[in-house]
Amino acid sequence: MSHWAASDEENHWRRTFCQVPFSAIYEHADKGKRSLQSLVAFFRRKAEAERGASEQLRELLLDEIGALEEPGTGIRRALLELKGFVDATCRQQLLMAQVLDEQVAGPLESLKDASETYIQTLQGEILNANNEYEVAAAAHKETVNKLHKATMELREAKDRQRLALHGIGVPVFELQRLAARVARCEEEQAQAVMARARAKTTLYNRIIARDEMTMAVSVAYQKAEEERLDQLNASLHRFLHVEKERLQVSQQMLASLETHVQSLSRAEDIQLLIHNQRDPDNMHFQGKALALLDWQWNKTQGDHAAARRHSLSLLERRSSIEEGSFASPTSSSASTTTSSSPRRGPTINAAAMASVAPLDSPHTVLTQTPMSAALHQFFADDEAHSASFSEDGGEELPRPPASVNSGEPVQVSSSQAKTPTEDLVRETCKTAEGRALFVKCLNRQRSLETKVKDQASFAALVACFNAFLDECFWEKALLLAIGEELQRTPQPCPWEELPSGVPKHDGLPSREEAVCRVHNIVFGQLGSFTLSMLEFEVPLTQIESFVETMCDAHELTEDQRFLLRKNLQEIFAMLW
Repeated sequence: MSHWAASDEENHWRRTFCQVPFSAIYEHADKGKRSLQSLVAFFRRKAEAERGASEQLRELLLDEIGALEEPGTGIRRALLELKGFVDATCRQQLLMAQVLDEQVAGPLESLKDASETYIQTLQGEILNANNEYEVAAAAHKETVNKLHKATMELREAKDRQRLALHGIGVPVFELQRLAARVARCEEEQAQAVMARARAKTTLYNRIIARDEMTMAVSVAYQKAEEERLDQLNASLHRFLHVEKERLQVSQQMLASLETHVQSLSRAEDIQLLIHNQRDPDNMHFQGKALALLDWQWNKTQGDHAAARRHSLSLLERRSSIEEGSFASPTSSSASTTTSSSPRRGPTINAAAMASVAPLDSPHTVLTQTPMSAALHQFFADDEAHSASFSEDGGEELPRPPASVNSGEPVQVSSSQAKTPTEDLVRETCKTAEGRALFVKCLNRQRSLETKVKDQASFAALVACFNAFLDECFWEKALLLAIGEELQRTPQPCPWEELPSGVPKHDGLPSREEAVCRVHNIVFGQLGSFTLSMLEFEVPLTQIESFVETMCDAHELTEDQRFLLRKNLQEIFAMLW
């Protein structure tokens, strides 16, 4: 457990301030500045009171000391204890004012001045990043409008050219002019498409830059807060040392103050601050999620285009079959057939469709593979459930790769079919297609709600899992699972057309909601994969490394990271 905590510390502390919204960060920075100002003013006036009388010190005690710090933090308790100590000892003659001025108030005032300049610089950097994003967003919107305009002009030019070509008496020069206009409109449309692509890339880069700047500024604010707490801690220790030397009569109260100061923990104070101020909806990282949404959109559009091409090919084949029937020989029966061909059209169409339709569904092809047959023997039969599953259609199984349908990479000869299942799995899983086939066959058995037949079958399945100790396999399997989850609820439009910074309206989710959905999908799949890797007897250290790597790769929120780490800790505690 100590090794796990040590390896996680750097990532946890460098990213944790990103959970806090910038409004809360700015507010806390302002409170920290005012707290330093009040503390510096207190020490300055205390030094003057040490040269005066104890009554003056009682009048000059500020109520803001400690009140501006985060409630419940150690630094707040220490400052309140300091106030009580000074109030109790204000009747005595105070000494060593010069030490307080030089070693306590001086460093705090220097830190306050440096923090003000630093915070102004950070706010300027954030403002520049936001301005660049707004400029890129406006440019992208303008290119989209230009593309729409160019498309409409091209459509109008083609319509006029078509009317002119079908008209009578149109001069040649008019046809040439219309053809030139169509060519010019096509060129303008192509340029508009390229401009929109460049603007989209620029917008994506600006989003990434803004995310990086946000992370950098958040970490910078955290470092500034750490320095402030360190300086407060050091100043209070100096004050404690001076007062212990001078106030022997207040030893008991000084011991209480020492207890509070010695128990100061920067880590605990920052964690409490984040716990009080965090916002679960605050996200600064969208790049990876937007890339996944872009990939899903392009894949969906490609699938739709392939489906349209397939439909057109079927129509062309049906048309060719019908034309062949109409061009039949000149007998009376042929003429009768020709005259009745409109009524027989559906019959011909059905025959054509049957001739080109696949004989086996993906589900049937999957069950006929040697891998499926080899894995099926380890599971108990559930014929009733399988029959109902086949009749109702069930949940659509993922289509096996093209190599499985064609039978090229995973076909096993008769001699190979006699080899043990473990050897078959090891040989098949040497390729990415074979690993995908193994997962699909195993998922099919589990989707039927069947159970492992006996302990020997379970041991045989475990022996097959050695092929999956490679972390690269789990990364590809995670991407496959994320893609399947994204396909369940396809997005209505590309991510760049989703509104940003506004709630859901007109049936369109905001870009932030879409990113949050992707993060939730990755989070859920990582939780499931943790259990699956345990079932596959993957070492716990490898599971931990995989989860942390995927959290960084997919830029999950800190709340999700915390839950995944907590889940791993519970698993470690239970198994160890």
